[in-house]
Amino acid sequence: MAYGGSNLNCELEFRKMRPTLLTMLALTCALSVLGQGTVFFNNRAAGSVVTHVYDTTGLINYQVRGLGAADIPSGNLQTNVLGPLLQGSSYWSSLLGAPGAGQPESSLVVGYLAAPVAGSGGDATTFRTGVAAGFIAGSTATFNNVPMGAYVATIEMVAWDNSSGLCPTWALASQAWDSGLIAAGTSGTFNLYHIGGFSPPAPFLNGLQSFNIFVQAPEPKSIALIASAAGMLVFFRLCSPEQRKAGSRTLLHDEERGPNQPLGVHLTTPASQSAARRPAVRIVPQTSCCLE
Repeated sequence: MAYGGSNLNCELEFRKMRPTLLTMLALTCALSVLGQGTVFFNNRAAGSVVTHVYDTTGLINYQVRGLGAADIPSGNLQTNVLGPLLQGSSYWSSLLGAPGAGQPESSLVVGYLAAPVAGSGGDATTFRTGVAAGFIAGSTATFNNVPMGAYVATIEMVAWDNSSGLCPTWALASQAWDSGLIAAGTSGTFNLYHIGGFSPPAPFLNGLQSFNIFVQAPEPKSIALIASAAGMLVFFRLCSPEQRKAGSRTLLHDEERGPNQPLGVHLTTPASQSAARRPAVRIVPQTSCCLE
């Protein structure tokens, strides 16, 4: 009887603990689905990875990537023409990632850092100074979109000039960079294997390259829009006040032009005009004015 009573007590205890065990199992599964993969975000891990970030503002306006003689592993990148190394709290950096190999840059999501710079929202660090110039203040990055212990993830390091204090995140900095307002740059994407979590530990950035930050030239589309606006302003100023007030909005389409008729010239014949008279020539720019 004593033995049977002991079994009964164990069964009762198990029934009490079963909801707790099921809850713990559900939480473990949820964490594995949601991500929480970790990477050691540092471009200077002695004996494993050493790369640098350079400031080529005013020297070149294009992206340079590679490995120099002082990098690990070493390469033949000519770093002596790339300008000074980034250093100090004016320069910020983040690490981006996505699950799987060879993912497009547009799919990468910023990782959150264990020791971020204040005001960054938790996803940026700054650069060291002196003999450590060109290296970031290292921290462990955690990715909500990459599972713990994932076999491979696509990773990219980014850096930018935040001396204005107006670009505390990569989302804001990348927009300012595309507009030609600040200097920034990217390492290029690379595949990183054996992402950390419970096990294995967070890996170093094997595959990372040195790169530069630079100010991009305005996009051709932006230049065309500026030129178009300037042209419209010139046409508008050529019109008299009466013409601007009663200006025609008629647009000339390609199918309406004659074979020898230039773009923007519309031949019209008023009803009061006889067939023997030459038609009036109306210049129709893309503004609300015209020259008659």
